[in-house]
Amino acid sequence: MIKKPANLLFLLFLASLLFCSNEFPASYDDELVYIAEKEYSGNRYLFVDISRAGERMNAKYFASNKYSSQTVAQRFKEWSVGKNKVLVCSGTYMDNCYGLNGDPVGLCIDNGKIINRLLTTKGLDALVVVYATGGIAVSDLSKGNLTITDNSTKQKMTLDIREAEDLEVFIDWAEREGATVFQTHLLAYSDSYRIYSNSSAETRPRRVMCLWFDQNGVLYHTIAQTSEAVTLYKATQSIFDYLKNYNNAKSISSIINLDRGCQDFFTVYDYAGKEITKYNGDTDISNTVNLVAYYYK
Repeated sequence: MIKKPANLLFLLFLASLLFCSNEFPASYDDELVYIAEKEYSGNRYLFVDISRAGERMNAKYFASNKYSSQTVAQRFKEWSVGKNKVLVCSGTYMDNCYGLNGDPVGLCIDNGKIINRLLTTKGLDALVVVYATGGIAVSDLSKGNLTITDNSTKQKMTLDIREAEDLEVFIDWAEREGATVFQTHLLAYSDSYRIYSNSSAETRPRRVMCLWFDQNGVLYHTIAQTSEAVTLYKATQSIFDYLKNYNNAKSISSIINLDRGCQDFFTVYDYAGKEITKYNGDTDISNTVNLVAYYYK
């Protein structure tokens, strides 16, 4: 029997502690995530395609610093221990770019807790519902046909939450269901653009969330971004065309805008759980007031 040197035994002991630690990189099924940089329509984009096949990939949203003694960053770090993280980025707009006291713009509910009851109709037509089960649904507020299901009674209701009475019904439902809700710009919906060539000429780096189905009916969530300055219309057009022509999307359910102005936090992980630092955003997580996180279970 060969006797191992004492220092080697000590190193093996340290390695075993690291392997058992919650800080050891978690992993996910790389068949469910595709990360790629692509030159498309004259600009370079990063695409992170996340398949919800089997509902192994799920989303969690941290909407505000307001109702907890912990900041969003602290809540995320506590929640993420032992989680198989895939992607984390900033979410919707806030009304104060200077500090952690900003409120999300528009109707906002965080895990059933009311943050802002004020529904805005000033261009933020995307109502995003992040369910406690990890799914995301996007509704077009201008249609006035938001459908919800009461889990206790299994009763379906169709609401126009631009009407005060229906808004209260929806808020009560979100509180009971522990839902998370926010508003943002709706860029495409039901296979059609909701932003047009005569929209703002302002150029800046862009990030969007896309919900789409492949030819087999599998739902994908794609987070797409460019570090180059482009108009929001140009980014939407390029990403829409990419999903249709490169990913062969059967249908595009929605494309919504994500905040890259006041806060630009972005981190994506490879299948072994290692952070791909070259894609990181410009904002540290400590400066965020809302976050969307994808994880594998």
